[in-house]
Amino acid sequence: MKSITDRIYGLRLAVKRIEECCHSIIASIRKVKKITGSIAHLVYLVLSR
Repeated sequence: MKSITDRIYGLRLAVKRIEECCHSIIASIRKVKKITGSIAHLVYLVLSR
């Protein structure tokens, strides 16, 4: 039977992995938003001529 400290340590590692995954997902979303914003701006500039 695992001790309580081992279980807490395992749980903390799992939470840390989830946080890292969320951070990478958020970073990817920000990149996509930045790229789509740039594309939208370019389209606006081309169409406004």
